[in-house]
Amino acid sequence: MSTVVVQLGQCGNQIGSHLWKLVEGNRDCRNGGIFLHPGIDEFTFRSVNVDSEPKVVRRFLQDAQNREVTFRQGNCVLGKRGRGSNWALGQWRPLLSRITNYSSTGYSGHQDEKVIERALEVTRKEIERCDAFTGCLLVHSLGGGTGSGLGSAFTESLRDLYPMANLISCVVLPYASGESPLQFYNTLLSLNVLLNTSDAIVYFSNDEILHRLKQRLKDADCSVSFAQINSHIAACLGGVFLPVQSLTPASGVSIGAEPGEMVRSVCPMPSHKFVHFNHLARRYLPQGNSLSIEWKSEFVGSPISAFHSLQQFDSISALAIARVDSTLLLKESIPSIERKVCKAYRTADWNPFPVDFWFDSKPLVSNSSLSVAANCGLITRHLQQTIVKARQKYDARAYLHWYEKYNCRQENFDEAFEALQFAIDQYDSI
Repeated sequence: MSTVVVQLGQCGNQIGSHLWKLVEGNRDCRNGGIFLHPGIDEFTFRSVNVDSEPKVVRRFLQDAQNREVTFRQGNCVLGKRGRGSNWALGQWRPLLSRITNYSSTGYSGHQDEKVIERALEVTRKEIERCDAFTGCLLVHSLGGGTGSGLGSAFTESLRDLYPMANLISCVVLPYASGESPLQFYNTLLSLNVLLNTSDAIVYFSNDEILHRLKQRLKDADCSVSFAQINSHIAACLGGVFLPVQSLTPASGVSIGAEPGEMVRSVCPMPSHKFVHFNHLARRYLPQGNSLSIEWKSEFVGSPISAFHSLQQFDSISALAIARVDSTLLLKESIPSIERKVCKAYRTADWNPFPVDFWFDSKPLVSNSSLSVAANCGLITRHLQQTIVKARQKYDARAYLHWYEKYNCRQENFDEAFEALQFAIDQYDSI
């Protein structure tokens, strides 16, 4: 089973650069061709890199020149100018294809007009190289114009072309304090599209991750770099999506079922698509039961509820993935970890199997780790904040002319407000 990773925008490509380091160092990925195309002399990453400006991807490719696994140069689709932090500019390509006077819109021209079409063609070719294509991981942010607008338009087109494929959108929510005056508009409009097109929306909050990392460094005043945040997000994705022994057949060669099984396990209801990831990694402790005790006390204690108290929210289901050198030690700890995850995430009483558990005897890089993917109501805080902030600007008609210029109308906003409020109501009813 083959999954294609599509990295969109600056944020998506920066996270992808850290994720591919984990893939490259994973032996099971190489043996099974998971996220990789095996060749005669070398492997190539099964990735598509899309951005509306070239500098981030070019730097990304330059840094990857000395790696054992290479990137396919033809899979990089680049424009010449950004999207101005405007969802509408990235999204509404049907209008742009009819524009003849670009100076009236401030748009750059024909080359940027075809970014989505070229990205779809490159993705089609990459999918056809797969032996058994099952779906795509789409990594992008929601605050900027490329990640939100171009990312949601690309996902919508991909759903039309591959209606049976698993589309997992891995998105990054902007800081609440504000990166751009348009970020809440962009988040609102993008999530509306993703709710209709993606099978699962794995979300990461910049504020939550920043607080989580500072908490683990035990210094609230320390500075956390973007590279550290991106590395943590990549570790969360790798902890869930990289091969595990639990899903590996008797042949010992992984079939890459992890992304699809995550959707099946955590997102059983189409009205509840948001998945929260958490990840704890630490050096392997070889003596006695210290590892399992430390995991149970530290991971299922404060890090699970870092920044937000999950005790206020209910969950439909959760998936715990442990990667540790000693499988025997883990088996003794599984029932206790499952009970603590159920308690921390307040899983629904009507679900007879609220927690699924996977394990692998090989840690990520040199760290043992425990990851949790949960479909929980924590997302309602972020959705409510997005609605409130966007509504304030919308009622004041602030910046709306920037969206109307690219054919984004009142009905688009009304539909988005209604869709996000419906999602909140669904999670409140768990």
